[in-house]
Amino acid sequence: MRLYLDTNVVIRGAGDSEHRQLKRLALDSVVMLYWSPTVQHEQGARSRKEALNPLPEKPAAVRSSVARREALDQAERAEVEWWRPARLHYPKCTFEGLITMAPVFGGWDPTGEARLLTDLLDNHGVKQTDAIHLMIAHSAKMDAFLTWDDQLIKKATRILWLRPCVETPRSFLTRAVESVR
Repeated sequence: MRLYLDTNVVIRGAGDSEHRQLKRLALDSVVMLYWSPTVQHEQGARSRKEALNPLPEKPAAVRSSVARREALDQAERAEVEWWRPARLHYPKCTFEGLITMAPVFGGWDPTGEARLLTDLLDNHGVKQTDAIHLMIAHSAKMDAFLTWDDQLIKKATRILWLRPCVETPRSFLTRAVESVR
């Protein structure tokens, strides 16, 4: 079973028992976990945003810009390191190449995926980064797209052509246990 992890799953890592269970399933070769450069970009963007907008409840040492940036960089590395034994894979899909090359070829869309992206954005109200994640998972024929974003899940359930089942890690694990029974 091939599972695409949304950014909010990657960054919460060991913080949720469901993530520990997913990691165990990957270590046992029951599932394969995937992420994309888009997840890594979002993870970095979150840190940059936090670095520019210091939160008052953070320790005083982290409030200085250099110390804060170093702490955020360390947190990013720790998030990825926690998943490393489970071997996060990059999905093989046509969508990322299509998006990269579309401007060069004047919007050429041999797979129809640019049209599907437009459908997500214009007809379903999916945010741009979420739409890109969904299209990568769709193009790579993932079995599930795991996220904690309830609004995205709600929108995705109305998209009939979307391939991966979009659900929380908790609902995926519940469904997986029930299918074994």
